[in-house]
Amino acid sequence: MYASQWFLTLYLYRFPLTLATRIVDLLFFEGVEILFQVAIWLMRSNEKRIIQLEFEPLLNFLKDTIFEVITGGDMESFLQEVLEIRLSKRKMDK
Repeated sequence: MYASQWFLTLYLYRFPLTLATRIVDLLFFEGVEILFQVAIWLMRSNEKRIIQLEFEPLLNFLKDTIFEVITGGDMESFLQEVLEIRLSKRKMDK
């Protein structure tokens, strides 16, 4: 319900253009795993808030507000943290 928009737009609709283009670069360099790594980073960074929300507010949060943890932050450190998330081939196949 929420992640399809993330993946279909490659995060271009919510991230600053410079960050979105870096993610697209990494998509070509690293592969599709980068899209999942960003999604996992977003979920982990907002875990406490996500757990507290009911269904409808949660959907709104996942569509818009979840990206606020990135605004104003250092793009290089964000990307470094994202790239440190390891996804096994087995997990990706699932």
